[in-house]
Amino acid sequence: MLVSFLILFGLSSESVFDVTWKCPDLERITIPASSVGPNFIRQIKYRCNFNYKCFYNKNLLQEFSEGYCSAKKALRHIADREFLPACQTHDACYRIIFQQENSISAKNNCDQAFYENVLALCNHRGGSDCKLKASLMYRATSAFGDDSFQFDQTIVHCQDNQ
Repeated sequence: MLVSFLILFGLSSESVFDVTWKCPDLERITIPASSVGPNFIRQIKYRCNFNYKCFYNKNLLQEFSEGYCSAKKALRHIADREFLPACQTHDACYRIIFQQENSISAKNNCDQAFYENVLALCNHRGGSDCKLKASLMYRATSAFGDDSFQFDQTIVHCQDNQ
């Protein structure tokens, strides 16, 4: 019945229930809404390409799995509690060496993907203040993430194994 209603109004059940996510390599994937919650990070690990070798003999999946939100202390409690999958994905994105892009473009693309992922979480959860927090997190990341990006590009730097 619900699917018929959605089709009647030109909506797909996927757009209403599933979550569109940008992986660390900026590939767009779809995660079933039923996986949002405790299994969400597991779905990201399963569906995204983590085939990157990083410095210190780690791989990108290890970097992602060990991640938390590297936001500055003032915002970390919000980010870890509400946006942890987006933060982990964003931090992993900063670590990938994008061969075809200059560093400013690569950072901006990672920041934009972070914002899209945070909004995807907000759209799934709802809540009146979620999008305000999302905007705050994105603006802070865009404005103050340069040092983290440079560190990850020069020290951690992950390159495609393919």
